[in-house]
Amino acid sequence: ASIAAVKAETALIVADTNELQTDDTPAAIAAVKAETALIVADTNELQTDDTPADIAAVNALVVALNDISTADVNAQVLDVLNVDVFVEPGQENPAATASLVTKISYLYKLMRNRIETTAALVSVYNDAGAVVDQKSTISDDGVTFVRDEFVTGP
Repeated sequence: ASIAAVKAETALIVADTNELQTDDTPAAIAAVKAETALIVADTNELQTDDTPADIAAVNALVVALNDISTADVNAQVLDVLNVDVFVEPGQENPAATASLVTKISYLYKLMRNRIETTAALVSVYNDAGAVVDQKSTISDDGVTFVRDEFVTGP
């Protein structure tokens, strides 16, 4: 390479080195140090968050949910059957697909409430015995007795 080319390259290196001196390298280093200090403080704070205890507590709750015994289920079922109360069906068409509670409620209503039967009609009254909630037509030709589906009263 020629001396002129080496001088030109050296001049570029000197210019680049001079430019480095005007960069605010100490301020950039200080900013990186400050950011690093914040990261360290945040990481140290994580150690005091009691994360292992929180994880253990959540695990204990999951185990408790999975530890429902037959006795627990039996106690809940007995509570529903013996303690919970249900209203009797009101004035409505008995549904073809009803819940077990509703079906049992209709049986109890038929056993407990006033029922009137004429030659052509069965009437099931409400609890007060004042309003026909359900009714069904009946017929008898001397050979076959027929009772149709109950429908809403009156």
